[in-house]
Amino acid sequence: MEANKGKPQIVVKVDRQAASRYGISADDILEMVQAGIGGKAVSTLIDGTRRFDIQVRLDSGIEGQPACHRQHPPRGPGGALVPLSRVASIETDEGYTFVRREQLQRYAVIQMDVKGRDVDGFVKEADAKLKAQVKLPEGYWVEWGGAFENQQRALNRLAIIVPLTIGLIFILLYTAFNSVGARDPSSSPTCPWP
Repeated sequence: MEANKGKPQIVVKVDRQAASRYGISADDILEMVQAGIGGKAVSTLIDGTRRFDIQVRLDSGIEGQPACHRQHPPRGPGGALVPLSRVASIETDEGYTFVRREQLQRYAVIQMDVKGRDVDGFVKEADAKLKAQVKLPEGYWVEWGGAFENQQRALNRLAIIVPLTIGLIFILLYTAFNSVGARDPSSSPTCPWP
C-alpha cells in the first residue's frame, strides 16, 4: 500500500453542550479556528486594476502548538470571550499527506507484481478469496486495475472486432465466388481446347 500517513495536523472537536451553555455555535468555533490556522480573507486591497485579498491568520510559530490554540477566545453572543479549551478539545494527530479521489470518491491503491503465473488467473483467484474471507463495510468495493484492466479492455475489443472481421471475410468470399457452399471440382466446366 502507499504510505500516505505522517503529516501532523491539529484536530479540533467541539463540545456542543459546553458551547451551547456559552451561546456559541459550533460553526462559529470552527470558523474562528479555520481563520486562525488556514487564514481568512477579511478585506480586499485594490491597486489600480489589480485586487489582493487581505488575510488574517495566526503567527506561523504557534500553528502546530495545541497549547497556544486552547487560549484563543471565540466571542459569545453578548461579546464575552471564552477560551477555546472550554468549548472544544484540541489535539495533535497524524493525518494523511494526501487523499486520492476519483469521481468524487476516495480510494486507496494497493500495488503488487505477479510473477510465475498469468495475471488473469491470479486476479480471479484473489477476487474469489477476497469475497469469501473479507467483509467490506457498506460503501466500499474492490476494483482491479493495471495490466488486468488493460487485458480485459483488449478482450472486450477483440470480442467485437473478431466477429466483424470474420463476417467481412465471409462477405468478400461470397461476392468473389457467388456461392455459400463449396464447389465440386468435377462439376467445373471443361476447357474447350486441349
